[in-house]
Amino acid sequence: MAIAIKEYKEAVNLGVKTKNISYSRWSNMMVNLDFSKFWRGMLETERRDANLNQYAEMTFINQTQEQYTNRPLPVKRKSIEKAISSVVGIEIGTFEETDSVHVEGIEETIATWIGRDGRSTAVTDRKSRYFNALGMNGILNLSDTSEGSQLSKFSVDTQNKIRQLFSLPHITTPYIEQKFEDIQDDLCHTTIENGRYLKRYLEKLDMFKSREKYSISKKLHTIILELMLYDSYIFDPKDSKFLSEGDYVVKVWGPLLENLFRGSRSVLHWGDTVPDNFKAVGRTIKMDLRIINNLGDERSVLKSKFYQDKLKTVLTSKMDLNQFVESSHKFYADTPSIYIPFFIIAELEATVCVLYLGSNGLYIINEVTTISLPTTSLEVKDGAVLGVVSKLKMMKKLVADIRQLNTNIADLEKVKKRKTIKALTGSQINNDKDEVNFKEWIRPVWFPPKFERDSDDA
Repeated sequence: MAIAIKEYKEAVNLGVKTKNISYSRWSNMMVNLDFSKFWRGMLETERRDANLNQYAEMTFINQTQEQYTNRPLPVKRKSIEKAISSVVGIEIGTFEETDSVHVEGIEETIATWIGRDGRSTAVTDRKSRYFNALGMNGILNLSDTSEGSQLSKFSVDTQNKIRQLFSLPHITTPYIEQKFEDIQDDLCHTTIENGRYLKRYLEKLDMFKSREKYSISKKLHTIILELMLYDSYIFDPKDSKFLSEGDYVVKVWGPLLENLFRGSRSVLHWGDTVPDNFKAVGRTIKMDLRIINNLGDERSVLKSKFYQDKLKTVLTSKMDLNQFVESSHKFYADTPSIYIPFFIIAELEATVCVLYLGSNGLYIINEVTTISLPTTSLEVKDGAVLGVVSKLKMMKKLVADIRQLNTNIADLEKVKKRKTIKALTGSQINNDKDEVNFKEWIRPVWFPPKFERDSDDA
């Protein structure tokens, strides 16, 4: 500003001496006037404009996903968008999968419909991006019927027909010692007032000597009951609004899952990590045991985050499933499906899902169970804790099954390398069974383009 004032004074003084009559007349009028207030006003205007520009940039950066992604497209890009749409339109009409799964009311096979639906889904937010990626990967999600989902485009009757085609894995109910039910029966007349029921329950557990290895069921019971008794704010609808994702990890799911998998040789990785299978293909997708805070809230930002995290999990599961199939020696017509489990956790609730091959080029996501932690002593009295422990052990059984499958594949590879034909074929039930080449069923993982300012590939 000082430079501007100096240059202004020089211009006025120069005008006084000039032979230009108009310029000289103006300079003589201005030479003795005080313009300090004018220059201060100019400075304030410049500062205000700079602050307004900075505020506008911050508002743009921090606006919601919906506002950002649905903004009007620049006029000069319309011709480009039309050209892209026509190309996609041709691909949608010509896309064809090789599965033979038909449902009454749908002209195409299921896998063909899924692929075309994915290609025709416009990406406007992370939810539409999720279903776009599912379609491009030949994945049908049977666990989501919300607006904009794949199943939402069918009638309820057609949805049920589709579900009947793809069975869930049969999981034997995990054994839990009878003593836990006996304790509940003993406490049936105990009042729930002032935490008395929870205290008596914990006292009974403390006296009980479990025969289970590592006493996992007893520890899971104790963790849930102590949380309800000593950290009741976690279960209070008002107080829990102030909890972060990290709070749910450290206080609730971390202790439960670490104790659940103790001694199982399954390692839980907490915090952002990039799986080795993604590193091998040059993809950066950071995974962790996600806790999605306030999932029930309908705000677009929270739904956006949920579908972003879920997409990472699904793509990882598909890559794991592909690797299991590629590594396996033989499959027969009656060979059980390979179920890859994954878990979506939201506050005090966890949904257990599996990904598996439904047909040639068709992957299925199905929900196995939902684990809801009790929030009141009355629910505990009705047997909710025992139900949670049983479902947690079911989750563990799914992980153990896939771990055992991995071990079997590794053992077969060792046998194959030793070229002992007898040992190689001895693990198979019968050689006269019809073989199925599941390796022809799998499809490569399709990674969607990065979304806005994402640091990783999903």
